[in-house]
Amino acid sequence: MEKLLIFDTEGIRSGLCYDLGVASIDREGNVYDTLSLVNGDIFEGRRDLMQTAHYKSKIPKYEKEIAEGSRKVVSFEEMKSKFAEFVEKHNTQKAFGHNIPYDYNSLNKTSLYLLGDNFFFPNGLTFYDTNTMTKQVVQNTPSYRKFCEKHNFLTSTGKPQTKAEIVYRYLSNNPDFVEEHTGLADVMIEKEILAYCYKKHKKMNGIYQNKEVYFLDFLFNFLKKPIDKTWRNVL
Repeated sequence: MEKLLIFDTEGIRSGLCYDLGVASIDREGNVYDTLSLVNGDIFEGRRDLMQTAHYKSKIPKYEKEIAEGSRKVVSFEEMKSKFAEFVEKHNTQKAFGHNIPYDYNSLNKTSLYLLGDNFFFPNGLTFYDTNTMTKQVVQNTPSYRKFCEKHNFLTSTGKPQTKAEIVYRYLSNNPDFVEEHTGLADVMIEKEILAYCYKKHKKMNGIYQNKEVYFLDFLFNFLKKPIDKTWRNVL
């Protein structure tokens, strides 16, 4: 049986990652293992940058779960190592994400910023974008279009939206569903989207060509200030 990997990141405005969620699944969406890690070098070490997080309203939730012990904080170096171990453990060759260019480049940018190495991932992975797959096999189906038109989930050009939250609203028949926007929780809805795409049994090509996105020099120099690592001494 082929095991697939699906992952999601949460990041700050510049794209640096502070939360990573990962799951090992099959094509039916069955989950065999998960990994959920907070990057302490950003979340704790650059609290100033955390104020630019896309979902900074979630910070108290993270703090509460970290204090309770239900959410694990690690250095980014350990995050990178644990991700590689997860890939090797499950003998994974295919990695998926919804709008994967963001997640892929977020982890590479963070690796460049914190470790001086612009590639986060172990060798041997091929990357696929479930957003692209959704556009190929779901977006133009009559039932999906009808659902999006009924609830006004349309783009400015009148096409059905393919954001993960909208697609999952369709799959769950719950137009009020709100995505949590934390790594592993979002992986759990994205794996349902992937399973649905496979269930359609239609030709699709969601391969992401790994086009690197690097920091502009001035932005990188602005961000490159010392990381407060004292957080490692109190956890």
